[in-house]
Amino acid sequence: MQRWAWYSLNDQMYDPETGQGFNGNLFDPVTRQITAFGRDDSAHTERLGLLR
Repeated sequence: MQRWAWYSLNDQMYDPETGQGFNGNLFDPVTRQITAFGRDDSAHTERLGLLR
């Protein structure tokens, strides 16, 4: 049986200066702009050939 794990996309983004927050936001929930993690994820999946 497969399980689904849902997690809020509107969580505190990781701040490298304070070390607080969580990693993984592909987009900023306030500005709706792609984050550095989102750009890295996009580049990674593009290299895998998953975005065709």
